[in-house]
Amino acid sequence: MQDTMQDTMQDTMQDTMQDTMQDTMQDSMQDSMQDTMQDTMQDTMQDTMQDTMQDTMQDTMQDTMQDTMQDTMQDTMQDTMQDTMQDTMQDTMQLYFDDIDLI
Repeated sequence: MQDTMQDTMQDTMQDTMQDTMQDTMQDSMQDSMQDTMQDTMQDTMQDTMQDTMQDTMQDTMQDTMQDTMQDTMQDTMQDTMQDTMQDTMQDTMQLYFDDIDLI
């Protein structure tokens, strides 16, 4: 009877210890895997968002700079051409009228 009780107690203790160890190991592994997956997903999302934002900002800045430069150059060229043409026409007309006055 004593042997049987002792064996039963020993088996029960052993099973309980084994189950507890197994559960603990399983929980730890599961938690680690979940944390790693979550961290990886979060990092990936953050990197992707950051890259996208950076690219968008860079593209927008580049486009804005390019447009501004182009507009400025175009306006300057147009103004210069217009001024030059106007001055030339005015000078030519003036010379013509000066010549007529001489005659």
